[in-house]
Amino acid sequence: WRFVVLATLAVPAAVQLGIYLRTGGADRQHTALGATVVRFLQIVGGQVFLAGTFGAKLYERLFARGGWLFAAVPLLAGIGGLAFVARTLRVSRSAPLRLFALFATLALSAALWSPVLSAVPRWDGLRLPNVGIRYVAPPILAWLAVLLWSACADPAARARRFARLALAATLLIGLPLDWRVAARPDLQFARHAARFEKRAPGKKIRIPIPPAGWKMKLWKR
Repeated sequence: WRFVVLATLAVPAAVQLGIYLRTGGADRQHTALGATVVRFLQIVGGQVFLAGTFGAKLYERLFARGGWLFAAVPLLAGIGGLAFVARTLRVSRSAPLRLFALFATLALSAALWSPVLSAVPRWDGLRLPNVGIRYVAPPILAWLAVLLWSACADPAARARRFARLALAATLLIGLPLDWRVAARPDLQFARHAARFEKRAPGKKIRIPIPPAGWKMKLWKR
């Protein structure tokens, strides 16, 4: 049965890889990658551990401070977060948790190998808030899964307390900040509808639409 499951995954994956190499692989960007250990730790620490715990909005505020603070805090978070994950996976006997972490690691590795970014070097751009979010989504989910397991089943009391505090920060700080949607702007639709009604047939009118600065052209029949 394990061979059947492996074949079920390997065959479509091989087809997808072949299509990628024949069609889209050559069109990817080949600008400077700028891969360094420090940048890797800053990417993981900032985009996965900090933004995944406290929210991207808080990470944006750290970026706004700039200077050595934006360079040092993600670096330390990357070192501490990776150490915590490695220790948790070592003491955990949960095969699903380990496989989930492996999947997230492979997904992040593939993304870091060839990210599609306009910034040069590309790894420097990946440190910025809200850049390449699609690449860090699986690692963030794996990080939260590690915290959840540690909060419930970690044999060390200190690790359980840390995981519970981190999850509490996610629920009380990260989610409320990132999931808050701004009110829709009032673009005075009634006034523009009245303007449209007064237009002569064949004439056009421009009305504002969200987001700010965008406009739509309408022709009166």
